[in-house]
Amino acid sequence: KGDEQLAVEKLEDFVNGCGVENISILMLHTISVDFLAGVREQCDRWHLDVSELNNSLFVSMRSLSDFESAAKTMIHDLVTYYNEQKTYKQSEKAKSICEYIETHFAEYDISCENVAEYFGVSRVDVRQAVLAQTGKLYRDYIIYLRIEYAKQLGIKTACITTSKGSVLASLVD
Repeated sequence: KGDEQLAVEKLEDFVNGCGVENISILMLHTISVDFLAGVREQCDRWHLDVSELNNSLFVSMRSLSDFESAAKTMIHDLVTYYNEQKTYKQSEKAKSICEYIETHFAEYDISCENVAEYFGVSRVDVRQAVLAQTGKLYRDYIIYLRIEYAKQLGIKTACITTSKGSVLASLVD
């Protein structure tokens, strides 16, 4: 997933395995159709919209090197698009996770495990999402939200329970 170098190496191995530069246009188009079917299969597996990809390079090819060039361009475009979509989805998921935490931080058991279970992701994913969105570790973010909430309520001190015991935190600015 997203490994452009590996895909290009496999493509080059395939082209070198063909052994001839002069192959018929019919054979070239057959190879192209098979390649594009493989691209479509990967896009379906990764839930990508392939309408963004440029297929026009395959129409004008006249040689195996034209195919190789067009395929490398498509691999690059596909991997770039995959990585952009992955980053976007991770950022949207991270935003949703943080919004959930901001809504539920006052609950007794807002554990990382429970949040992960709620979103169907791993604890590592939750921790990474919080860190990416807030710049804080999960536990520190929960404490931060609780302290900020206590400040809003006008409380001057609060007892915060952590896994290492209670800490009396001063909330005076």
